[in-house]
Amino acid sequence: MGRDLVDTYNAAYQMSPTKFMLWGMIYTQAQNLYAQGKISDFYGYIDSLIRQLKNCKRSITGNMLSISVGYAGINYTHEDEYDRCDVVAVSPSDDMDIAILQLNKKRTPDIVKFVFSPENFFTGTLEPQKDKLMWIGYPRGNMMARDQITHSIEPQIRNTVCSKVPSKYSFEFQGESLGGASGSPIFNAETFQLVGVLWGGYTTGATYGLACQAKYLKRLYDEEVGNI
Repeated sequence: MGRDLVDTYNAAYQMSPTKFMLWGMIYTQAQNLYAQGKISDFYGYIDSLIRQLKNCKRSITGNMLSISVGYAGINYTHEDEYDRCDVVAVSPSDDMDIAILQLNKKRTPDIVKFVFSPENFFTGTLEPQKDKLMWIGYPRGNMMARDQITHSIEPQIRNTVCSKVPSKYSFEFQGESLGGASGSPIFNAETFQLVGVLWGGYTTGATYGLACQAKYLKRLYDEEVGNI
């Protein structure tokens, strides 16, 4: 398997992580071992994993055990320390790919500053290269976010702009997007209006981020808030 084919599979995984979950696991394992110096032939190792899976007689099934949330500025030594939450609403279409989570405690910790109100979400049409935007998230999850010494998780904070005329549900933003960043808020750096929610990207040598427009999250929230 060459780089072009790997990039194609990564693009498919970014667009639909659930359908290409097995590929995500293969690629992540190859990345980790290559970074640790345990393998030298990155693409050859991916080929070997795929061959093993094709020859495997076993099947894997299961359900998600739980969803957890961690907070910046807190030291964690085990993922069991994260707060558990539940999915209370999902978008009716994969074209939106958003969801609303509710903490099991039903209360946001006091250390979390309230910033984005659904009443103030941006519901207009973004114009390419017009407004200065920012996104905050955790690409690659704990792998990149958690400090190896303090065990504190800290987010990536990036400047960006809308880079293309938006489609019906999504818009393309300038900059890299990696697995684990899904759900990151993208907001206007001057008005602090939420303009979108990161959900994926195209990987074709370079990565182009994709986000669902905030107006669809507002619609989902308005429909479900009475039941939360």
